[in-house]
Amino acid sequence: MAILEQEFQSADIFFLPVHNTPYSAFLDAMKYELPVVTIDSWANGEVVENGKTGLLARNQREYHIMLKTSFLLSVQLNLKGNQNS
Repeated sequence: MAILEQEFQSADIFFLPVHNTPYSAFLDAMKYELPVVTIDSWANGEVVENGKTGLLARNQREYHIMLKTSFLLSVQLNLKGNQNS
């Protein structure tokens, strides 16, 4: 199994804060049913459907808030999972 494929399979979400769309990266993530979080610029909104296939941040600041919130939720879920073990 390729390293990139392993990364996609082990991920819960795909963050890519880019202004010019590497749409193939978004499509690869969607192939693994990962929600995509990116900035709403250029053609990103044509690939990522806000609220359906991912989230589009209006600017870099909003993107960082989404990123930090996701990280905190991830930590919280991991902590809860360890408590139930």
